[in-house]
Amino acid sequence: MGKTGTADLMALRALREGAPPSFELLALASGRSERLLRKRAQEEHWGSPDDPPQPPSIERTQHMIGLLFGQLQRSIEDAVHRDLFDKGRIESLGSMLKVVERMNEILIEQQEMDGKHAPSDEEMAAALDRIDDRIRCLAAELAERMGKAESGTGTGTRH
Repeated sequence: MGKTGTADLMALRALREGAPPSFELLALASGRSERLLRKRAQEEHWGSPDDPPQPPSIERTQHMIGLLFGQLQRSIEDAVHRDLFDKGRIESLGSMLKVVERMNEILIEQQEMDGKHAPSDEEMAAALDRIDDRIRCLAAELAERMGKAESGTGTGTRH
C-alpha cells in the first residue's frame, strides 16, 4: 500500500473514531484537494457537525423519491431480463419499495407542515396502481420467459 493509501486509511479511521471532520481530514479521506472542498462547502453552504440537523426540503425529498423509484424500476427490469429472481433479490427489492414508501410518507408530512398540497388519497391510489401495474407487467414477462426456458430446454426451474 502506497503513501497515499495509508493516509486515506488513517483519515478514514480518524473520522470513524470521532475526529472532527476538518477539511484536511476530508481531503485526505476523499483524495480531493482541501482547497476544492472548502470552495464547494462555501458554494453549497455545507453545514458543520455543530449545526442543528436541517429537515430535508420538499424538492430534495421528491428528487430522492424519483431516484430511488428509478433505481427500483431498473433493478426489477434487470432481474426480469436476466432471469435473476431469487429470495434474496426479491427481499432486496421489497426493502427498496419500503424505503420509497417511507420517503413518500415523509414528503406528505413535509407538505402538510409547509401547508402545501399533499397528494389526495385518490392521487396516491393512482400512483400505487401505476406501480402495481408495472410490477404485474414485469412479473408476466418473467413468467413468460421462464415458461419458454422450461419448455425450450427441459431443464426445469432456476433457483
